Amino acid sequence: MASRFLLARYGPLTAVRHLYSLSHHSQLSHRASAQEQDEIISEILRELCEAGAELALHDALLLMQAARAGHISVVSELIRVAKPSTFALSRALTAASETGRREVVRALLAAGAPAAAYQSAALSAAVAHGDPEVVYVLCATGADPAADHSRALRRAVQLGHIEAARTLLQYGADVRVMCSAVLLHACQLPVFVSTAARAATEPRVPGCGGGALLYPSAAAAAAASPCCAGGSDGDSDSQKTCNDVERQSLELVQLLLRAGADVRWHGRPALEAAASRGYRTLVGVLLAAGADPAACNSSALVAASIQGHVDVVDMLLESGADPWDVTDFAIRTASERGHASVLRTLRLAQLATTSSSVPTGEDFSGLQGSSGGGLGDGSHTPPTLVAPACRWSVSPPFASAAGGRWSACLPVVATPSTGAAGAVLGTTEGETLGAVLRRTCMYESPPCGFDR
Repeated sequence: MASRFLLARYGPLTAVRHLYSLSHHSQLSHRASAQEQDEIISEILRELCEAGAELALHDALLLMQAARAGHISVVSELIRVAKPSTFALSRALTAASETGRREVVRALLAAGAPAAAYQSAALSAAVAHGDPEVVYVLCATGADPAADHSRALRRAVQLGHIEAARTLLQYGADVRVMCSAVLLHACQLPVFVSTAARAATEPRVPGCGGGALLYPSAAAAAAASPCCAGGSDGDSDSQKTCNDVERQSLELVQLLLRAGADVRWHGRPALEAAASRGYRTLVGVLLAAGADPAACNSSALVAASIQGHVDVVDMLLESGADPWDVTDFAIRTASERGHASVLRTLRLAQLATTSSSVPTGEDFSGLQGSSGGGLGDGSHTPPTLVAPACRWSVSPPFASAAGGRWSACLPVVATPSTGAAGAVLGTTEGETLGAVLRRTCMYESPPCGFDR
């Protein structure tokens, strides 16, 4: 009856094209199981072919719809009757791979579907789904994991599919491509990944439209996650989810480092991403692998300070990050968020750094005062330390600087003749430190980025 309706409604030229549309809008998809749907649609297809309906014009579309739905009987019937082209087989292979239809993938590959077609698009689709068995079958039959700058590997790492990433690396994916950008992807896994990874092997909603997932989309999962939304599920659930993501990130990073990823290339953004999320163990792994904690003005330290991760701040400071690189904005943000322990740690580190670098009275023995300074006869008196140090930063205009931010740690000292002005700065009696800096830096007035 269904075949007669399609022929009467659409005619023999386009009746086959609407086969899945009919099953989608009927009660078939709601009352029948996936296997029953497969058998019913396969029977309707045979009746249409016997009635003379045109199949060759629609083989690519039908094969792709059947592959996405996992209808192995329909796929086998189309391969037997229509003798689909390589283009149709490759599109169907991609559709089956992105929904994890293992039996359909094997059937299409046996029928001659090229696994490496269109820069191994089927492999990238399989990685997005996360089924390691489909990834393995495609790699074993000729898909190139290094195609398109190892796009499949980058996608697997972004989605947290560890087993798929391991399979790709075994078959030759280049972990150093794009300056080892996969390290950054591994360190900034979204929170929904821990839920999506567990749901990747769950059953799908039966239906001919492609097999809708039972778990929500990435954006919906991220919005619903207690780590992201701060819901009422309790701190323990939130912490458990975050710990799951951290464990996945750690495992991925260790896998990539063993495969040859170089932290000297993308180590700075990876370290910053891990520090901002408070992944102490992951930060330690990156530092041990050679990541520079002081890179880009200690950006990892700034990120950890803003987020209030005092353990990570301690680790970065011990590894060589400069506490003076923490900007006023970061200090103000940490203060507004109540991260008192971070502020205390940074202040102590700043004092320890400056106190160890400030010269003592003996170190000043070779310094002369400027004209009008000292004793006037070329002699001098060793200055004494008034304050440990003052941190001054100058942001020069674009016309006079190549870029960046000038910084100086200037000890404030006193001599009998110059008072609070520092002899090491060449000051005259009564001249204030701000006047000295304006004169030295050739500013007539303090610039807007000039702060203490």
